[in-house]
Amino acid sequence: MKRFLLLAACLVAALAVVHVQVATSATPAPGRSVAQHSHYSIVGAPSLSAAFVDQVLAGARSPMQGSGAAFVRLGRQYEIDDAFVLAIFHHESNYGTTGEARVSKSPGNLRCFDQAHYSDLLPLCRDGYAWFPTWTRGLEAMYRLLAGPLYVAGGLVTIKQIIERWASDSDGNNSAAYVADVENDIANWRAVA
Repeated sequence: MKRFLLLAACLVAALAVVHVQVATSATPAPGRSVAQHSHYSIVGAPSLSAAFVDQVLAGARSPMQGSGAAFVRLGRQYEIDDAFVLAIFHHESNYGTTGEARVSKSPGNLRCFDQAHYSDLLPLCRDGYAWFPTWTRGLEAMYRLLAGPLYVAGGLVTIKQIIERWASDSDGNNSAAYVADVENDIANWRAVA
């Protein structure tokens, strides 16, 4: 009986240690990443509400303020999580406030691409980038590109897989840092959304 009680006490103690480790692992140490989700798939329903996306865009003074419904609608249409697209928009241009996106209206800073599959969005090719007449058309092009054969339809579904093609190291990017930025944005938003 003593042996059984001792074994039970050890089991309870071990479970308590595991519980404490799991509970504290969600809170990162200063300078450490909140997210470690390279296995996370971007495929599926939007995980952020339109109101939350609007709040993020307004806080950044983005030219896309008030477009949260478009992020959610396109996320449902193309079965791509809106949190991933919003995180790319953040990383690429600080929500449209810096760089090429300010004038191209391309949330993903898309390069020129096959006009035949995007002609309804009226893109132009200027200085190597796709330019759009409206931010919403640029956003739809981004969702369509992600859902297509270069990414999701081609079997690339995780953040890491997609970023390694989207912003490859061979193009002078730091894809590991990009992945970490996107994962952190998503984890932080989901923690408060």
